[in-house]
Amino acid sequence: MKKRILFLNIITFGLFHLIASAKAKKKFNGKNKLNEVGKIPFSIEDFISKLGGIENIISSSATINVLTVIVKNNSNIVKNDFSNFKIKGFMKTGDKIILTIGDIANSINLEIKKRI
Repeated sequence: MKKRILFLNIITFGLFHLIASAKAKKKFNGKNKLNEVGKIPFSIEDFISKLGGIENIISSSATINVLTVIVKNNSNIVKNDFSNFKIKGFMKTGDKIILTIGDIANSINLEIKKRI
């Protein structure tokens, strides 16, 4: 009797696992939304010009929401210049410009790296 109950429990949980996995795969649909490259809602040329032009940019890097740009000269870069780009955070330290920009940070980073 105990073996039969144990066997039925294993079958029940196994079926539950298969059904839950199938539903999760159907809902997920194979796309990873965090790593998806988003469309940039503004002109990348205008954004780069606010950073002093492509010749002023040494390198750039990005995390999910933050874009870090290393520039040669940051004296003419002003926070208010970025108001059209919906920047959520702006920090200037030495030769680094750190911008909290949201999901499009990686897309902007790729566009900057293409032009460097």
